[in-house]
Order: sequence, then structure tokens, then C-alpha cells
Amino acid sequence: MTNPLHQRCWRAFIAVPLVCCFVWSSPALAQDECTPAALIDGEPDLVIPILEMLKQRGISLDPPTTCEATVAHISHHDGHIMVSLETSGDPETRLVSDTVTAATVIESWARGVLANPLLEPAVPPTAQPTVVETPALVAQPPPIPQTTQLRFGIGGGFFVARGSESSTWFEPMLDACVAIADHWCVGAEIRGRLDTQMSGESTRLDTSRVGVDVLLTADYVLLDTPMIVIGPSVGAGWLRSRYTGEEAQGDPIDVDGGGPRVGIHADWIIPADGQLNLLVGANVNYSPLSPSQPHKEGNLEIAADTRWMFSLGVGIHYGTP
Repeated sequence: MTNPLHQRCWRAFIAVPLVCCFVWSSPALAQDECTPAALIDGEPDLVIPILEMLKQRGISLDPPTTCEATVAHISHHDGHIMVSLETSGDPETRLVSDTVTAATVIESWARGVLANPLLEPAVPPTAQPTVVETPALVAQPPPIPQTTQLRFGIGGGFFVARGSESSTWFEPMLDACVAIADHWCVGAEIRGRLDTQMSGESTRLDTSRVGVDVLLTADYVLLDTPMIVIGPSVGAGWLRSRYTGEEAQGDPIDVDGGGPRVGIHADWIIPADGQLNLLVGANVNYSPLSPSQPHKEGNLEIAADTRWMFSLGVGIHYGTP
């Protein structure tokens, strides 16, 4: 029969080592349960966003007292952000450009995987901290969808023209266009034509002339500064020639004519106020079917349309050239 005293001794002999092992292993078990942690202090405008980023990256900000934590101080320094790791010796100090990089440095310290040169010896007190630009992965915002904005322009002006038979004309003008590309604008133009009877065939033949041209236009921005716009035009025109000489005996004689028109124009756009611009322009127009000789009405000659016309003028323009 076993002696009870011997049983108690054996039980004590086995229990004491087990208790010692448990007590010895408890800190290690607690250590194994610890997660990367950081305690941050410093200037609030820096600390708050850094704490938020560390929290999102899985860094504990309130670790148990049994777990080790990286203790860092954040502050502004000469246009950079100074991150100081508080250790038992001299603090590790890094200068970074933004809060994202600062959070990355602290995260690396907390995880214990920060590679050289960030783990080099601390900066001596008399030396300037090293500027470290640590690349960080930043989520890019989604692209902003491109919207198509209709761009258009309208304008008007007044031109003085010289005809191929030395006649002088006044030409009021209205135009509009819609942009179809970065440098192209297509539209239409209405141009009035009024013979001043100051020179040319109209003076010699006692003829007044009035008409209108309707043209399709294409404008190309040749230069941005100063803004120079050039382009062709094509369309049709109508012209009425009226004989007012003595032979008419108070009953004017009218002859209507017209035909296709082609031309080229160049405009200088001068910014004035917002989208309102001043315009200085030049035009060359050609009427290929205009007669080269005056109209014949019995014994009378009536001035016909001029074949070539060159004009200069000024105007205003709003919107896209």
C-alpha cells in the first residue's frame, strides 16, 4: 500500500515545474498575440490623418500594456514633416514630404521590417535630419468622365471693299460657327453689299448696285497668341443693278444677277472682356460667273457685278473663334 506522504511528495514534485512553465510561458504567449502597434503624439493637424491611415493599415493604436509599441513624435520642420522614433538611446529621426509617407515610415517601424537606409544609426544632434522620400502606394481617384461641351461663336462687323473695276463698296456682315475640333469652327456668314457709287463702273454708268451673299465658312485657328484665324468660304450671291441716268426718265431700269461665290478670309481676334473679342478682318471674294462687260439694255449700259472684291473691316465676336 502506498504511503500517503509519498503521494503528496510526488504530486508536489510534478506540479511545481508545471506551474513554473506556465508562469514562464505566459509573457511569451501574450507576446505572440500582440499586433503591430504605434503610439503617436505631436501636432494635431499631422497626427489625426496619420492615425487614420495607420488604423486603416491594421496598426493598433491602443495596444495592451504587455505588448510593445512604436512611439513616435510628429512635427513640422522647414517645410517638411519630422518623424521621430523614441527609443532608449538617441531617437531615430526622418524628414518626409507628406503625411502618407510619414504613416508609411511609422508602419514600417511598427512592423519591424523597415529596410536600410531607414534603419541606419540616428542622426547626430548637431546634424540636419536626412530627407527621406519614401514611395507610398496611394489609391488613385477614378477618372472624371469627359463631357462634350458645345462651343460656338457669333459676330458681326462692317467692311469697306474694293471691286475689280475700281468700285467702292460697304459690306455689313453677320456670322456664326460651331467648333468641331480644337482648332476648327464651321458655320455660315451673311454679307450685305452696297455700291457707294463713288468710283468705278457705277459712277461711269450711273448705276447703283445692292446685293447679299450667303456663305458657308470654315475657320482654322492658325495662331493662338496673337489669335489669327483663317479659312475658306463658299456660297451664292444675288445682286441688283439699277440704272438711274437721264435716259431712264424717272423710271429706273433694274437688272438682277448673281451666282456662286468663293473666298478666303483672315481675322485677328483681340480679347476684350471675357468671351467678347474685337475682330480685324480681311476678305478676298471671287464671283466666277460675273460678266466681264456691262449689261446691255437697248442703247444703255448698266454696270454688272464685280468679279473680284477685296475688303477690310472691324467687328466684334463672342465665344469660340
